[in-house]
Amino acid sequence: MQAAISRAGATGRQPHPPPPPMGMVMLVIFLMFGFLFVLLPAVWTFFYNSRHVTATCETRYPMACWTDACPLPVLGLCLWLLFSVPWMLFMPITGHGVIPFFGMFLSGFPGALIYLAIAALWSYAAWLLYQMNPIGWWLILFALVLFIVFSMLTYELQDAAEMYQRMGYPLEQIRAMQRLGLLAGNRMNWISLFSMLPFLGYLLYIKKRKYALNARG
Repeated sequence: MQAAISRAGATGRQPHPPPPPMGMVMLVIFLMFGFLFVLLPAVWTFFYNSRHVTATCETRYPMACWTDACPLPVLGLCLWLLFSVPWMLFMPITGHGVIPFFGMFLSGFPGALIYLAIAALWSYAAWLLYQMNPIGWWLILFALVLFIVFSMLTYELQDAAEMYQRMGYPLEQIRAMQRLGLLAGNRMNWISLFSMLPFLGYLLYIKKRKYALNARG
């Protein structure tokens, strides 16, 4: 041990600490996603579904509001789509437009066009859903399935480290992720899939609620 430290000091470099177990890393990731996308929404849903909260809101603001135009589950999806639009518009700047597409990583101008198209699609689908038009639901479902296919196909054929290189990540940071094992094998496939499953489940929940989406002439 002393010899290793001496050699590291002689070369002016510090030895890398051993990476934490991969199982622990994945557990932390899933706990974080579970807290943000499962536990917090469940708490908010339980709270705002209370009859006491409803009575308080109706007493203080008895007039009809724009939020009453569609059921709350549909309105939540509309707002989520609209809040995602600025992120899509910033991706060409912050992430160099890198996006998985048909087994390869697009970047630069082609990737930016894809993000702009997604932002336009999200905005249009949100408006259709707010109008209770089922076409918006089908657009989101079709786009989500395409994203899953594109991501899994690309991560299966390409090295995930290339994506982070194109996004401008420092080489040392990419190596740190490789030491953690996040970029090894098909782990990026599983991470991508599990991150989209809650959204897919929410879409199916809305479709199951018969009152939510009705075609309008």
